[in-house]
Amino acid sequence: MKRRIIQPWTPEDDDRLRKLAAEGRTSVTIAERMKRTPASVRGRAKAINVVLMKAKSVTRLPITLGDLGLKAKGK
Repeated sequence: MKRRIIQPWTPEDDDRLRKLAAEGRTSVTIAERMKRTPASVRGRAKAINVVLMKAKSVTRLPITLGDLGLKAKGK
């Protein structure tokens, strides 16, 4: 298993986290931009009292065989 190197948070990282959070970014987006994990971003945000936006949930509709242009066996 690959071990991650723990990257300490610098004051500049904290400022960037605050800026991205103020823009309404989610922890996933911030993590991608800062090359960190979403969990580390959420943890640091909590530690420095930064509120992050929650990702909008996607409504998933069930897919039927008919939607895929398929027919059930024997029909």
